[in-house]
This record gives sequence, structure tokens and C-alpha cells, in this order.
Amino acid sequence: MKKMICRINNNRVFDVVENLSILDSAKASGVHLSHGCLDGKCGACRTKLLKGEIREIKKQMISKEDLSNGYFYTCCCSPASDIEIDAEDLPELKNILCQTVPVKIDQMRLINTNILEVVLRMPPKTSFRFIPGQYIKVINKKNKRSYSIASSNRIGTLTLIIKKVSNGYMSDYWFNKAKKDDLLRIEGPFGSFFIRNNSKKKIFLATGVGIAPFLSIINSLSETFLNDKIELIWGSKSKSEFFKIKYRKESTNLVMIESNTNTSNLKKFYIQDYAIENFKDIDDIEIYACGNPNMINSAKKLFVGAGLPESSFFSDAFIESN
Repeated sequence: MKKMICRINNNRVFDVVENLSILDSAKASGVHLSHGCLDGKCGACRTKLLKGEIREIKKQMISKEDLSNGYFYTCCCSPASDIEIDAEDLPELKNILCQTVPVKIDQMRLINTNILEVVLRMPPKTSFRFIPGQYIKVINKKNKRSYSIASSNRIGTLTLIIKKVSNGYMSDYWFNKAKKDDLLRIEGPFGSFFIRNNSKKKIFLATGVGIAPFLSIINSLSETFLNDKIELIWGSKSKSEFFKIKYRKESTNLVMIESNTNTSNLKKFYIQDYAIENFKDIDDIEIYACGNPNMINSAKKLFVGAGLPESSFFSDAFIESN
């Protein structure tokens, strides 16, 4: 296969291979680019082509406007020449090893009618490192599903928060068949949804079980990291869809917003609306959004439109699967 060159920010250069995604070529070269679902749906690997030519090798769910402005998804495109892209190497991922590990179900409990908290136990002396905010894939026979890690980065167990999905194979397993000490496998960790280490104020936007990675992040942060309280804004369609969470109250200001109203003359109020109204000092904030893709797209449009640099907006879109 033909080899070419990809140049990213700070003049970092790595080899890219014809017919291999730019994201995979980067990983093979020890370069860690922003990524999420790895399937062309979430947009976490979206970047801009500055020079050269690319071609799509896997369908990418990207807008026509983005395409016309030179944006593309690195998990879906390969080089057609030497290229230059607007992307950065993430040193935080350098020592994070993606691996497959056997696990057993240690605990399960319903925390809402349709929400299950699962604790997975790894074998003794297993070395599994992740950055709070990342996700894993749970493998049950031939089925594989992605779940954000909701626990802090202590060794030995991983906590997941799982939403019931109608007619879903894995939902049927989790809610009707799973039992303590069931043997499963996990693969990971994946994703680049984690805190960037700077002094800007952090605004977290979560919908539904999109709260999970934020619980991992908040409960893993050191006291020296925080210059100010984190703002955690959590939205759901109704009060009945919220559930009790454990988080560090001393470092976090939690706001819960019910977006679904039954009053015809009252406009629905979403978490992104609350955020844009209450945090207008654009130069001093970073936005982290997780959950419903519509919320994420709306929040990004609002904040970037208000002057927030795209480099200060991070997201993890939950793409529902069965």
C-alpha cells in the first residue's frame, strides 16, 4: 500500500497509508488524535483539511456545510496525497493501552425504572488504566456495546450506568438475564473526552445517562486542579428520568433542568439555553457536552456563535444502539 505524509499542528508529521483511515494511521504511528465512536457518527474526530486530498472509505454523518468548508472525520477518510490537517496530538493518551480484559458482574442495582448501575470486577492484578471521561465496549458473545465509565480511576472495578433500550439485545441481557458473577469481556478504553489541564472554568452539559463520564471526571479530580467550582448542568425530559448520583459537592455546582413541560404556552427550556444565559464570559470557559447529539449540536452552535473557539468545546455524543 502506498505511504504518504500527514502534517498536524506544531509541525508534527506521521505516515499515512492508502485505504487506511487517517485516525488508524495516526495510532499506528504513535500519534493520538481526538476520537469518539470510531464509526463516523459522533463527530469527535472532526477536523479540517488544510492541504492535499482525501477520500471517504466509510460513510461519515457530516453536514454538507462542513464538507463544503473542508471538514471531515478522520475515522472515515484516508489520504489520496500528502496532507495537512488542523489536528493535535494528545499526549494524555500516550500511556493508555487499549486491551481486552475478562470481567465479572460484581453488583447490579436499579437506580431508576429504566436505568441500571452495573459494577464490573476485573481479575486480581489486572492493569487497566483509563482517563476519566473515556468509555469501554462490553462484549457478550458476539455482541458489543459502548458504555462510558462512571467510576473514578481506582484499580479493580468499573461502574457503568446503562439505559434500557426498547427491543435491544444488550438491554434484554442487562435487565432480564444478567446476574452476579456472569463472565463478560471489556475492550478499551476509548475516546478523547477528558479534561484538558488548564485554568479555564469548566461547564459540563449532560443529558440522561450522559451524566456518567462526568461522575468519573468529578470524582477523580485532584483538589489542586480546581480554581473554581465545576458547573454541572444535567437535563432530562422529566423529573422521573433523573436518578440519585454521588458526586463531590464541594467541587461541583449541580443544576438539574427538566426540559419537557406540559404547559402549552410555556417554551421548552433546555440545558444549553440555561448555559448560554448564565455563562457569558466566553474567553474564560470550556464546554464539555455529553449525551443527546441534538443537545450537543445546539450547544456548540450557541457557544461558537457567541464567540467560543471550537477548540474550547468538547463532546461525546451518545449514539443509541440495540
